[in-house]
Amino acid sequence: MLLPVGCLAHQAVFYHLATPTKELSECKQMILVVVPSWKSTHGNIRLLERSSDGKWIRIRSSFPCVVGKNGLGWGIGLHGTGLVGEPHKKEGDGRAPAGIFRLNSCMGIAPLKTALRFPYRQITATTEAVYDIKSRYYNRVVDRSTVDRVDWASAEQMLRPDGLYRWVVVVEHNWNSYPGFGSCIFLHLWLGEGIPTIGCTAMSLENVQFIVRWLDANKHPLLVQLPDTVYRNRRQTWSLP
Repeated sequence: MLLPVGCLAHQAVFYHLATPTKELSECKQMILVVVPSWKSTHGNIRLLERSSDGKWIRIRSSFPCVVGKNGLGWGIGLHGTGLVGEPHKKEGDGRAPAGIFRLNSCMGIAPLKTALRFPYRQITATTEAVYDIKSRYYNRVVDRSTVDRVDWASAEQMLRPDGLYRWVVVVEHNWNSYPGFGSCIFLHLWLGEGIPTIGCTAMSLENVQFIVRWLDANKHPLLVQLPDTVYRNRRQTWSLP
C-alpha cells in the first residue's frame, strides 16, 4: 500500500490512490470528517457503527470540528498517498491529512478511572510528541524519561497549561515515519470553535470525550477525513457511509 522508503526519503514521490478493501470491510466504527474544500479550516464529524446487516448507522448527531489552518492535504495512510495535482501533507505545512487512517491509541492527562475499550496511556510532564525528522522517534509520542538517548531537537510537551491534550486520539498517519511527510497527528480538544489547528483535527471537550469512551479496538475503527468533493467521488468505490 505504501511507497518504498527510498522514494519517499528523497521526495521523489509517485502519488497513487488505493482502495483498502480489507480494512474497510473489517471496520465496524468510523469517524467521518468532511470539510467543504481542500482549503477549508472547519467541517463536521459523523460517528458511525456498522450493523449486523452491514448498514452504517449514525450513533449521534453530527458535530463541528476544525482542521489545519491551511486546510487538508493527502496524507499517507491506508488509502496510499493521494492523487497527483492535489494538495499533499508535508511537515509544518499547517494542513491536516486527508485519507483513511487507523487509530492507534488514546491519551489523557488523568489516570484512567473507568475501563475503556481502546488502548490508553496517561500524559505526564515528560510525555513529548517528536517532530524532528532526524530522530529515531520521529512521528511518535514518547516519554523522555524512559528513552536510552534523547536524540531530538524539536518536540512538543503534551502536558500543556491550556489543557489542549486533555484527551487525545493518536492517528496512524505516515506511520512508517517517512521524514518530512507530517507527524504526530491527533484528534483533540479545540482552543475554541472556529480556531484551526496546525495540522490536527479538533473539537469540543464533550465530543472528544465521547469518542474516547466510544472507541472499541475490536471494531477496528478508522478515521476517514476528506473534502466534500473527494468524499462524494470516492464514496461508492470506498463503500463509505
